[in-house]
Amino acid sequence: MVGHGIKAAIHAGVERSALFVTSKLWCCDLSPERVRLALMKTLNELQLDYLDLYLIHWPFRLMDGASRPPKSGEVSDFDWEGVWREMEKLATDKLVRDIGVCNFTVKKLNKLLDIAQIMPCVCQMEMHPGWRNEKMLEACKKNNIHVTAYSPLGSREIDLIHHPVVERVAGKLNKTPGQVLVRCEY
Repeated sequence: MVGHGIKAAIHAGVERSALFVTSKLWCCDLSPERVRLALMKTLNELQLDYLDLYLIHWPFRLMDGASRPPKSGEVSDFDWEGVWREMEKLATDKLVRDIGVCNFTVKKLNKLLDIAQIMPCVCQMEMHPGWRNEKMLEACKKNNIHVTAYSPLGSREIDLIHHPVVERVAGKLNKTPGQVLVRCEY
């Protein structure tokens, strides 16, 4: 579906360079021999020649067919260096413009930085007024890694949209709670 929309936009005159397309390497594909195959499948589905950003979705490997959430025994560690080397090759081969990570801890990010020849340019993580990971923010800042936040409205565990403080601020600013939460700076 997304690929059809991109193709239609380009056909209507939108320049590819005006689009910023990101995708993620799924946990089942966290092995060196599957990185390029997974990207090629994504490019084919999106009907594109390259991605602007390709991210490792989670810092653990799921077995094929794993449950959601995964059960015991369906999660394993992976060949960090081998997978990152393949991500770097994708960038070198101009199949992706930049590479990055999601949901990493400081310890796992440092492990990656120790072996990286091409540094991750982005770290995507859950971040909102109810959850700020100061240590991870500092590690990213120290290493010139751009942070992108997901779930700015909160999560299942933290309902910020209906939080009294957020509602009060929204009322004073004549904005919606969602507008206030998205505007928060980190």
